[in-house]
Amino acid sequence: MLTCDVLVVGAGIIGNWVAYKLASDGLRTMVVDQGGIAAGTSRASEGNLLVSDRSTQVDAELMLESQRLWSDAIESLGNECEYHRKGSLLVTTREEQIPGLDEHGAMLRAAGASCQVVTSEVREIEPSLGPSVAAALWVPQDAQIQPMLACYQLARSARALGATYEFYCQPTALKLAPTGATVELSSGAQVSSRWVVVCAGVWTNEVLQLAGLDVPVVPRKGHVAVLNGGLEIRTKIVDYGYEATTNPTISGLRTAAVIESTQAGSILCGSSRQFVGFDRSVDLSVVMRILADCCEIVPGLRALNVIRAYCGLRPSPPDGRPLIGALDPDGPLVVATGHEGAGHGLAAITATIVSDAVHGRASRHASLVDPRRFVT
Repeated sequence: MLTCDVLVVGAGIIGNWVAYKLASDGLRTMVVDQGGIAAGTSRASEGNLLVSDRSTQVDAELMLESQRLWSDAIESLGNECEYHRKGSLLVTTREEQIPGLDEHGAMLRAAGASCQVVTSEVREIEPSLGPSVAAALWVPQDAQIQPMLACYQLARSARALGATYEFYCQPTALKLAPTGATVELSSGAQVSSRWVVVCAGVWTNEVLQLAGLDVPVVPRKGHVAVLNGGLEIRTKIVDYGYEATTNPTISGLRTAAVIESTQAGSILCGSSRQFVGFDRSVDLSVVMRILADCCEIVPGLRALNVIRAYCGLRPSPPDGRPLIGALDPDGPLVVATGHEGAGHGLAAITATIVSDAVHGRASRHASLVDPRRFVT
């Protein structure tokens, strides 16, 4: 029988941040994953740390605090994950949408963000923009990381603090008691742990159902196209319509242009959202629609070649807000899922909220993301 203080299920960006934080707290931490590090949604992400796409002030405040924790971690651990505070431009091609940009910017500033609407001077910030762009909301604190490198860096840091990792295995039985949990793994091992923290994204319910529990998080598919370099993209460029695509009540296919470069020299073009279950196959018609959206905003993309396209599954909750915390205040089971497309950005604050739950500390964010609002 293996023993630990906390068993973390999932080795994506959420699971690795949680493991790093809990190991930093001095807890004996073990991580298991059905694949390897960043084997699921994190591998198919763009690695965005964005406040610009938050739709409410409280959501923006949550992201801003997480951005600060990311910055502190990079300063402490070093930058092995291509962290780049490049800023983002929320752009519109329609002058009648400029008042909406102003309103969105006012909300972000009320949350503590630094941002401003720019019109004619927008091309001084981002020369690649085409003539159709009428204005943009400039949000300079937004950043990007390389998702897999970030997961590996956090895992190395957690291991240095004593955390252990077991790959290519998953829970097959879960017995809960007020004092802890006994977990059987597909490897044949048994683990006794005071806490079990499920950070399995769209696969969270596969674990929870072992205990007869369920949360309403479903997969939401997204496409990304990768283009060869040759065009300078200084910022993250986001269509003003992007926020509307994140609405969890919209069931059909939605696309909005998202464009940025990577330190490896490639250019990422997204994105799409659609509820199609666990299907991760690439739909070329969706990719072409995304590229058309992107080329309208940055015409220079037309001269580049598409290297590849891939899909990921965002864990989508009904109200667009993640589920983080204990499923039973007197039990050992904690979840951290439902981040939709903001997992990398919210990973740092998620780890703090989980740490508060495990240690029984009051958290000013707990009620905002309490998973018990949905437990059936």
